[in-house]
Amino acid sequence: MAPRRLGLAGAGAALVLLVVYLATMAPSLSWAHDGADGGDLATAVASGGIPHPPGFPAYLLLGSLFVRLPWGDVAWRLNLMSAVLAAGAAGLVAIAAGKVMASVDDSLPPGGRSPALRNSISAFCTGLCLGLAPLVWSQALIAEVYSAAAFFAALVVLLALLRGPAWALGLALGLGAGAHPTLVFLAPVVVWAVWVGTGRERATRLVGALTMT
Repeated sequence: MAPRRLGLAGAGAALVLLVVYLATMAPSLSWAHDGADGGDLATAVASGGIPHPPGFPAYLLLGSLFVRLPWGDVAWRLNLMSAVLAAGAAGLVAIAAGKVMASVDDSLPPGGRSPALRNSISAFCTGLCLGLAPLVWSQALIAEVYSAAAFFAALVVLLALLRGPAWALGLALGLGAGAHPTLVFLAPVVVWAVWVGTGRERATRLVGALTMT
């Protein structure tokens, strides 16, 4: 599938989801959807402080950009950040799904539509299904760290599929771990991608860098 068609499928899914999220987003701080950490996170971002452990530094960095927006209060701006990142994560997953489907297209049964169009529609629907899943949707509406973690996780997986450069994979993984530490479990994906894409020496270096961090 052409990169442009893949990008349009992902962007289309992200745009539709962002509209849905904005229409259902919490107007400020909310206890809904297990959002008990919203006040803690909003206060830390607004004051330049540190929330509860492990601190979520990448979330704070991104939040410091969104709180500069001129609309709404701090909590609303962080809710908006969650919506944007969740929509972006779904868009990236749509692109990744299209990439996978294109790679196995020869094994798929012939259909009435062209393979490229069929894969584009499937990728678009994949992004929508993920973004409208109840858990993902709920976290896109409040000030929480999980949308940011999902965005970086999707970015790591997509870069791995695209055989992205080692520095980009490492940066995405590092920022993702700063959004939520569970993303360190994606390290094997990064090592695999670098090993396959650029050789054993580069992979060994990345393993050392991940160990040091």
